[in-house]
Amino acid sequence: MYLLDANVLMDASRRYYSAKLAPAFWQWLEAQHQAGTLASIHAVRQEIDDGKEGHLTKWAKKLPPSFWIKPTQPSVVAMGTLTNWTMLPKHAYSPGARQEFLKEADYFLVAEALGGSHVVVTCEGSHPTAVKRVYIPDVCDGVGVTYERPFRVYEHLGLCLS
Repeated sequence: MYLLDANVLMDASRRYYSAKLAPAFWQWLEAQHQAGTLASIHAVRQEIDDGKEGHLTKWAKKLPPSFWIKPTQPSVVAMGTLTNWTMLPKHAYSPGARQEFLKEADYFLVAEALGGSHVVVTCEGSHPTAVKRVYIPDVCDGVGVTYERPFRVYEHLGLCLS
């Protein structure tokens, strides 16, 4: 299953798949979830709810609760792996970067992917020499989680907005 990062949904809503221009995209996401190919996590839903009220917030509220996966036992175990990886001395992350990562949705997203053998979908790029922020692709590479860019997943799943 593909797990969507908050930036995938937020970028789509703000930039290229607004509700007025591409309502079929949002319906397609729902259909893909019903088919069991994609979802997100509860912490991403909280990030969306904390944002400005708009299309994305309203859309998120209408989705079935199953779209927003809550931490599972395997993901809780995976959190330990992520915490240990983040704290390795070989990483030059600042203490603030480490602390921030361990409390944000990205941490829970990668943990759920690791625990459930899912694929993370994110707009983030890799920054292996970063100090001030822990990036999803770098963590995924470090712990063996596959990640993809959104449009690659859309193509793979057959998104067609015509």
